[in-house]
Amino acid sequence: FSDFLVNRAENYQPPRLERKALVHGHCHHKAIMHLDAEQALMQKMGLDYEILDSGCCGMSGSFGFEKEKYYVSIGAGERVLLPKVRGAAEDTLIITNGFSCREQIAETTNRQALHIAEVLHMAMDTSRGVLRDGPPERDIVQRRARVQRQANRRAAAMAGAVITGGVLLWGASRRRQQKRG
Repeated sequence: FSDFLVNRAENYQPPRLERKALVHGHCHHKAIMHLDAEQALMQKMGLDYEILDSGCCGMSGSFGFEKEKYYVSIGAGERVLLPKVRGAAEDTLIITNGFSCREQIAETTNRQALHIAEVLHMAMDTSRGVLRDGPPERDIVQRRARVQRQANRRAAAMAGAVITGGVLLWGASRRRQQKRG
């Protein structure tokens, strides 16, 4: 996402967001693409950021949820990332693009990490005066939860429609078979 905005979207100027931020690079992202585009984007936004030398968050997909690997997962996170997040001021943004990284932070601290796209959204909201006081991620996390609830309702409605359709088709098929004898 950052690579596209920085290297492909000519003349793109992100909205300003003059905040402090801790940034954790997702393992695959750092290994494949590095964080150059994220740094350039955050600089253009006016963020006062620190990229943590945190290695892996420890979650690595389902790895951190597996009973026999849990303590390895927590150990990796506790090396640098999780203590830094816990020690961050309430108004400091916690940024990581990795889904697993955000989950590890949410499960082991009292903070919610944001994807860089959510930080840009926050910057747009801030420039329009939409955000309220409180932890910077609160509005984004509430929006995430609202969108997830809506998606869950749509999925449940779709599943209900598919099941109802299947039952109706099964019933019609059974009636045809009974008529044939």
